[in-house]
Amino acid sequence: MKNLLFNLIILFLVYCPITAFAVQDVYEYENKQGVTEFTDRIKPDQNPASHIQIEKRTAEQEAQGQAKLDAIVKKDQEFDKQIAEQKQIEIENRQRRQELNNQRAEQQAADNKDDYDDNRYGYYDRYYRPIPGRPIHRPKPVHPIEKPKPDPKPPSIIPMPNPSHPFNPLRSK
Repeated sequence: MKNLLFNLIILFLVYCPITAFAVQDVYEYENKQGVTEFTDRIKPDQNPASHIQIEKRTAEQEAQGQAKLDAIVKKDQEFDKQIAEQKQIEIENRQRRQELNNQRAEQQAADNKDDYDDNRYGYYDRYYRPIPGRPIHRPKPVHPIEKPKPDPKPPSIIPMPNPSHPFNPLRSK
């Protein structure tokens, strides 16, 4: 979009010189590479693809066009500055984060060193209790290995009622 606008402005500035005529003739040609060219002169060896007539621009229109071009260039420069500033801020933030991560790692290493001190207990307020900020090392209980349960007896081993037994409820005497 920017290139198109820039090309159009250049086209008008280059091919529309201030002349006594009210209309400027512009011819469109396509070269061997397929690129479109515009010129104010007729090429004798080629036929123009199109013929454009542009009205002569006044000095006021020239000034307005130049003002618009300057505004576009200024916005483009401001945008480039903003992008450069954002990149610089990103770089600074990345460096700060890296420094903070390094400090945290050093602090964590120092804290871990303190966790393994043997001086975890102290005498405070007539009680022997843990020092604040140092965790108590409590060994986890060791559970005994559970013995395997016996397999259920097969039905052939289950005792059947004996009819000759005196306390047999099936006896009918």
